Amino acid sequence: MAPCIYPATGSTGRRLKTEVDLPPVPALDIERLRRLTTLQEHRFRSSIPLIGPLIARLRAGWNSVSTKWYLRPVLQQQNEFNELVAAAIAAHDADLHTQAAQLRVVEGRLAEDAIRLGEFEGRLAEDAIRLGELQVRIRDHDAWLIAQDREHSELVRDLAELRLLLMQMNRLLLDLNERASHLEATALSETTERVA
Repeated sequence: MAPCIYPATGSTGRRLKTEVDLPPVPALDIERLRRLTTLQEHRFRSSIPLIGPLIARLRAGWNSVSTKWYLRPVLQQQNEFNELVAAAIAAHDADLHTQAAQLRVVEGRLAEDAIRLGEFEGRLAEDAIRLGELQVRIRDHDAWLIAQDREHSELVRDLAELRLLLMQMNRLLLDLNERASHLEATALSETTERVA
């Protein structure tokens, strides 16, 4: 059997079916088969000198009387059967050769597909690596965004505290202005009272 080889592994490491043992298509001698399909009546011969031809004629005569009329239809039937079998075998042989040629084409395509599958698995592995790198970058970016959000929250809280302090300072300033106005008014009224 002749092994048919395909690429052995993909990038995932799983083993692909690599060898298919195919039996060779036997060479069939169709012409010889056709020659042997027809059975012929046996011609008697004798190698004995002088009386050999007489012995052969006696045998042929006896055969004509005893078996010739019985065997001719059987020979004819067997010959017809043999011709049908030979034709079927020849058709089967032609089919086998056609299928063997088709199988070689399919094997070539399978080999090409196995190569393409290996290339695809290689690209898939590269894409998986890039995806992993992108996921790491996304996690880093998410962590940066969380840190920025925390910093923003702290800034908003600090700003709120500053606004509160500013409001308190504005109140104190208003109170001081009121006191200063009140003191000025009191000082002015005291001065006017003193003058008057």
